[in-house]
Amino acid sequence: MAKKVDKVIIDTNLWISFLITKDFKKLDEKIKAKSIRLIFSLELIEEFLVVISRPKLKQYFESSDVEKLIDLFDVYGEIVTSKAVLINAEIRRIILYSRSQKILKLITC
Repeated sequence: MAKKVDKVIIDTNLWISFLITKDFKKLDEKIKAKSIRLIFSLELIEEFLVVISRPKLKQYFESSDVEKLIDLFDVYGEIVTSKAVLINAEIRRIILYSRSQKILKLITC
């Protein structure tokens, strides 16, 4: 029987928190063990890039590290094109999309 893999959407603010604090060991373990599959949308990736380019956050992110991270999205995640996966103000749509795609965990802050 195939191992169950949970689909997970992580909010941009939480990604940034993980990356700044480098406190993503448990998440990293689950990703590498392939017990979760990260779900991204182009909108969420775009939001992430906009947020990390803000002056107060820019100091924490080297452009080479950001490029490596974006490359990892393809390896460990799935990029969806649905407009239903949007950000913050439209969290309800994320929840509806998550349910429709049988995504069991939605991580946000």
